[in-house]
Amino acid sequence: MNSRPSFKNLLYIRSYLNSATEGHSHDFNQLIIPLITHLDTGVNDKTVRIHYGEALLVNKNVFHECQSMNNFKFLTVNLHEKIDNLWTSETSLHFSLDEKTLLFLTFIEKQLQSTCNIEAEAQMFYLLKTLLKSMPTVSKASPRLLLVVETMKNNLAKTHTIASLSKVACLSESQFKMTFKKQFSCTPLAYLTELRMQSALGLILNTDIPIALVAEQCGYSNTLSLVRNFKKRFNQTPNERRKRHLVYSN
Repeated sequence: MNSRPSFKNLLYIRSYLNSATEGHSHDFNQLIIPLITHLDTGVNDKTVRIHYGEALLVNKNVFHECQSMNNFKFLTVNLHEKIDNLWTSETSLHFSLDEKTLLFLTFIEKQLQSTCNIEAEAQMFYLLKTLLKSMPTVSKASPRLLLVVETMKNNLAKTHTIASLSKVACLSESQFKMTFKKQFSCTPLAYLTELRMQSALGLILNTDIPIALVAEQCGYSNTLSLVRNFKKRFNQTPNERRKRHLVYSN
């Protein structure tokens, strides 16, 4: 685990290999942000799987522990003040990050892995907090829809249909589509596509696995389907995005 000087509102990159952290709590709120694939985090008596492109806000004094099954990196952000649009009265808040925040997190990761003084780190924290404050207010979805979202996230490689997802929600297909769109401002299948795109982006930027395997892990029957959707979403093919990232990283 990386060790850095202590000061208020600190950014940490933590790395684990086939291991888990000891359970602990803090006297401040903490953001946990995966920098690759996903991370399982136990919060009190439940486990939350956080994927690349998402974050988990753990409220202060809440017991939690992180576990990974592979070589894993994630960023923690110690928050000594409340960010209104991310506030929750519950123990934790699981939410998605927008693309501009993800791009800035890539910059933060590179800076923290090199020589970075306290003043620069404080500025990065301030900019990250500004980006988080600019995100739409995170609202709490109904338990039925949260179960659908978790089903999608934990089974990206599987085929999902309106019929199968509405059964998970215990709603009729028409009621499910209407309720989901009202809550998330998009259709269920559009939401699923975005989850797959963010997962694919994380694998493309942070691993060297073949694009065909990325497609398989993200629920696409062939590479062409992934490439078509990825280019539509990010205006680049997966290979183009990976090459650009490697140039930037070096």
